[in-house]
Amino acid sequence: MPNGNLSTTVETGDETGAVRSPEPDCPDEQSALAAAWSERIGRMCYDSALDAVGGWALAYRPLSRDREYGALLYEINVDGGKIFSFSKTYKGMNQWWFIRANTLWPLLRTYFWPSFLRYGGKAIAWVHSHPDCQPGYHNDFPSKEDLFLLKLPRIHEVYVVPYKYCCESYAIIRASAKDTWLH
Repeated sequence: MPNGNLSTTVETGDETGAVRSPEPDCPDEQSALAAAWSERIGRMCYDSALDAVGGWALAYRPLSRDREYGALLYEINVDGGKIFSFSKTYKGMNQWWFIRANTLWPLLRTYFWPSFLRYGGKAIAWVHSHPDCQPGYHNDFPSKEDLFLLKLPRIHEVYVVPYKYCCESYAIIRASAKDTWLH
């Protein structure tokens, strides 16, 4: 059961040395394949989906205090290997009257007008941030709308990057993996 302590920093371990809330490793160096394709397409490319989400989280978590950001993660088969990259990241709506902050427009924009088709890329996941919430509340878990996205064709995972998260929670939440967000 969470103790209500929220953090914007990464928990590196507890007294047992177990890592609870790690950001996925974001390598200092890309493989030659990812580096070459980053240069070629003008967007950062990564060697794995988790490296890509970790890199995205490092860039967009600090910007997400008041609103959500979202992007589609692509897997691209190139030169006998796979690389991962994002569509353009879009800023979502602020909370307005009875509509809470969301990334509906960015999702629709990236889902129906996909990027990377000319490179044979396929969308595999929706990645978005959750903004800060009122004291005593948590949003370091997927919303019911986030869980619904798992039913869409081409969306195999939904990653949630909360602005703050409980120290017993994960820094990056996978909607399909309840152990990363049930607490």
